[in-house]
Amino acid sequence: MKNISAVWRSPYGVAAEATVGLLGAGVAVDQLTAGPRQVAAAVCGVSAVGWLFVAAVHTPWRRPPASRADLAAVLDDLPAEPIARSRRLHAELRPVGVVGLTVTLAIIVGLGLTPAGARLVTWASQPVGGFWVAQVLVGVVTLVAIPAVALLPAAAYKHVVLVRHGLSTLRWRDWAAALVGRHLVVCVFASIPALVFVSVARLSPHWWWAWVSAC
Repeated sequence: MKNISAVWRSPYGVAAEATVGLLGAGVAVDQLTAGPRQVAAAVCGVSAVGWLFVAAVHTPWRRPPASRADLAAVLDDLPAEPIARSRRLHAELRPVGVVGLTVTLAIIVGLGLTPAGARLVTWASQPVGGFWVAQVLVGVVTLVAIPAVALLPAAAYKHVVLVRHGLSTLRWRDWAAALVGRHLVVCVFASIPALVFVSVARLSPHWWWAWVSAC
């Protein structure tokens, strides 16, 4: 019994309980209403409550954080010059990090939670015609390029700071090539799930979210 209790309280048990709850919510709402939107809303609500429960249970609320005295004692054992350089570096990078996070959140909210994202993808994919695979690929490239261009000044400033502190030896040409290569890799790996999601949605227009969640 102790082993069963330990397994049930483990993350595997929590995942099993959440799966049963999601299936139960889906079946219950499906019996009450015939619309997949209501089922999706119910499953989303149960999933949100389940994740909040898991976070509340597994967060170490009772574990006290390290005191300032302990942190100061650790820093006293380290050389003063590297600590000062580290603080200067973080002081220079912190503003650009805040700006980058703000711009990223604004783009996510503006394109992901409003019709603007769908309109932008539709407009960008017009040159490729009605071939849906090409539309998905163009949409992925567009959605990756927008934040990349918006954050380009912040990325350039970060590169200047890193070079100034001796943490980067890339020239501007090499830095630009590395930046473009990184975003191309992002496009490739983002295109794969996007193609899968759209394929499932085309095969099952009403219940695609259930199949995608099962994956």
